[in-house]
Amino acid sequence: MRPVMFLMAALFVLGVAPLTAQTTFTVTSNNDIDDGTCSVGPGHCSLREAINAANASAARLRIAYD
Repeated sequence: MRPVMFLMAALFVLGVAPLTAQTTFTVTSNNDIDDGTCSVGPGHCSLREAINAANASAARLRIAYD
């Protein structure tokens, strides 16, 4: 079995999300407030909140800026 196919099969069996799946947190504020709620949708999200949310998740994440 090819190494890539083996890795994909192992991730599927373990229930790990594929490497292409991403969640994006969009920074919408330039303040440094962290109220603990950086939502994926529209709303308040500072860079500190986005970093903390990304560090708290096991998923593959991306931080974008608006």
